[in-house]
Amino acid sequence: MSLLTVVVAVGVIVYLIGQQVAGMALRGKRVVMLPAILTVIGILDVGGDKTHASATDVVLLVIGAAIAIAIGLALGAMTRLERRDGSLWAKLPARGSGSGAP
Repeated sequence: MSLLTVVVAVGVIVYLIGQQVAGMALRGKRVVMLPAILTVIGILDVGGDKTHASATDVVLLVIGAAIAIAIGLALGAMTRLERRDGSLWAKLPARGSGSGAP
């Protein structure tokens, strides 16, 4: 994994967390497309080595997926949904961002 890949990944994560804490209107296309694009990028990155995945690789991918699902469920449970200007808005409270603010 190159330094550019790490910087872009961290930038995307910071941007998404910032938007979730600030609140944003939910749009179906955005909710589905970003995870799909990031999944494809991850698969291409893993498959780019031209080698077969070992048992260790598969176990680590499954563990990583389980952790991601658990974090997603926890953040989903904390997210507040409300109707604003005729659309559905989602906002993550500050306590969900890990900042420790009330």
